[in-house]
Amino acid sequence: MGDHEGWRRTARRFGMMGIGLAMVGASIVLAPQPASAAPGVRITESGGSTAVTEGGRTDTYTVVLTSEPTADVTIAIANADGQLTTSPRTIRFDDDEWDEPRRVRVTAVNDKVVEGTHLGTLTHTATSRDPAYSGIAIAPVIVAITDNDVPDVPVVLSVADASPVAEGPAASMRFIVSATPAPTRAVTVRYRTVDGTATAPADYGALGPRTLRFARGETTKEIEVSVADDTTDEIDETLTLELSDPEGGTIAAGAGTATGVIMDNDNQPPVIDAVLITDGNGVPKTTFDRGETAMVNVEFSDPGVMDTHEVRVSWQDGTPDFYQVVRGSGSVQRTVTATHAYEVTAPQTITVIIDDGDGGAVSVVAGTVFVVPGGGAQLETVGLVDPTTGLWTLRGAA
Repeated sequence: MGDHEGWRRTARRFGMMGIGLAMVGASIVLAPQPASAAPGVRITESGGSTAVTEGGRTDTYTVVLTSEPTADVTIAIANADGQLTTSPRTIRFDDDEWDEPRRVRVTAVNDKVVEGTHLGTLTHTATSRDPAYSGIAIAPVIVAITDNDVPDVPVVLSVADASPVAEGPAASMRFIVSATPAPTRAVTVRYRTVDGTATAPADYGALGPRTLRFARGETTKEIEVSVADDTTDEIDETLTLELSDPEGGTIAAGAGTATGVIMDNDNQPPVIDAVLITDGNGVPKTTFDRGETAMVNVEFSDPGVMDTHEVRVSWQDGTPDFYQVVRGSGSVQRTVTATHAYEVTAPQTITVIIDDGDGGAVSVVAGTVFVVPGGGAQLETVGLVDPTTGLWTLRGAA
């Protein structure tokens, strides 16, 4: 017998014939041997069970034959539901190593399906020329699988109004689309711009329909809309951004559309065409008895469109200014009349101020009135603004 392995193989061959071999000193002794165990396959799970985690912990078990086969035995390991993999996937036993346990490592498939803790089954199928082992029944291994996928939380999408943007070179407005809570998987939504009082492409660059995609964990996305820089004096205009066709989420009620405001940058200030100071009957004059009604008539125009004008007349005598809001369109001339009764007998300078609310304002001194205790003829003057020169002129005397 040369080496130990040769001795082992010889002993196995004799064992198949029911004869045992033993070494006594330098001699080999032949002795009857009890009958071997019945053919079978023994499965031994580490710790008595098998448990794995998706993307994490693995586990092992061993497989061994209970008796020596007369031919090689191959055992194939399978998992019908695709939840598990093993290494190796097949085990081969021959007549020399049939009693040596083979270790099988079990790994969970790291899928993207939310399943919770669930079970997987490993089955074993034996093939062999030994009829005792070919197709022999082998116990399955039931594996506990811990899921690592987080259940989806309903994602709600919304879009907020953009901050107003003034026309200008390279101007643009930005809409913010939000996903709440942070998605656990990709979420998409379609969007497009819709004309309001602003129209594309004259006022802005139209978008869509396009798809906006939120990756896992993303909560906000920005949509940029370019704004045209025209030369037309116009009212502030609006456009709308619409969301539609969400996948992986829903659009919040009432939050699927947002408004953007384009502010005009081509404003022209108002023009005061004429100012006339008269008495309560419309007779031009600038000298008034104390308590007598003085009337200021203001005529003005504005090249702007739909500007809202604040007209103020300052009386200088410490009383509140006259105030009136005037709305109009284009260069149509508008007229405002203010009245006041002075109680202080002193010269008073009347000033007219007009503001169009878009950064355009103009003011002019309407004239000086002379307030006297009463009685007697006084110097009367009529004030007029020349629309070409902007100069105040006096017209008429009494």
